[in-house]
Amino acid sequence: MTSTRALLIVVLAALSMGVLATRAPAAPSHGAHPAGTVRVAKRLLAGALARANGQQACAGSRAEVPVPLADAPDPALLALVAPLRRAATAADALSFPVAPPFANLYPGSTRNVTAADGTAITLAVGRLPSAGPTEECLQLQRQQAARAARHRSRAVRRVMTRILKRQQRRSVLAVPTNDRVLAFLTATGAPLGGSDIDGFTSVGSLSMGISATQTRIVVVVPDGVARVSFTGPITAERGFPAPPAVATPIIVDVHDNVVSLTLDGAVSPAFVQHVTWLDGAGTEIKRIG
Repeated sequence: MTSTRALLIVVLAALSMGVLATRAPAAPSHGAHPAGTVRVAKRLLAGALARANGQQACAGSRAEVPVPLADAPDPALLALVAPLRRAATAADALSFPVAPPFANLYPGSTRNVTAADGTAITLAVGRLPSAGPTEECLQLQRQQAARAARHRSRAVRRVMTRILKRQQRRSVLAVPTNDRVLAFLTATGAPLGGSDIDGFTSVGSLSMGISATQTRIVVVVPDGVARVSFTGPITAERGFPAPPAVATPIIVDVHDNVVSLTLDGAVSPAFVQHVTWLDGAGTEIKRIG
């Protein structure tokens, strides 16, 4: 009885002093890693990818994968551009071959229009191919990551592998698969770029071709825009002499949803950083830049 009472006193004293743990700490769940391990893995992987991406296999090539067309162009996109909604005629047939990556056009979607200055522009709806790293680049990234993790713990190697797989999967899949308004210079077939519905409603589709003697600007805008005002600075493109002085703003009429403007000399892209869309009454619709 005395020994039992003594043992009980010892146990109570130990509990009051925190000597006896009530429960062992739970082990980390499967797949969880300490924050320090994740930080080390991310730092090593960032260095490995920087070394890989700096080599020709990654810096000099992109793999293009065709993106399938839908059954018909996006109606929401067509609703923004009147020429694309009108019935096609024989005059709308393509007069030039379209080279990749702009060749993925909806059949019958091309429309030939004329800007106010007489420049012939071909509009179309299509999709650009996906542009991701080549398989050679992906393999190089994996090799550099493995080299960086060679003398690290198994946990660090596991985290690096997991992050790299996720990043490579996203780099291949994160591609534009939506419809775009595309524009071409009808006389030569030169592509003038294009925008999806979000970009088109925000800034339209703008192309700027610069040479030593002239600068050509083509903008495709949504319905309702009657004029476009350019108020950017007229400065020389790097490496070219100063272009002739031009008073700004320059206001250009829209015809068939297209604006075409040609300036003498090589004008800096800063010129198109400040653009305003105006309606028929001259009221501002949108200011860009």
